[in-house]
Amino acid sequence: MITSNLPFSKYEQIFKDPMTAAATIDRLVDHSVIVELNIESYRM
Repeated sequence: MITSNLPFSKYEQIFKDPMTAAATIDRLVDHSVIVELNIESYRM
């Protein structure tokens, strides 16, 4: 299980190179189930 607070569109901020970000996203989502929760954080 991998969790992130960033949407895929913001991954370029982490990897600095758009090709690296696209390759990472491609490998993460291949055969994956993506669950997006738009709820208030439980940590608050």
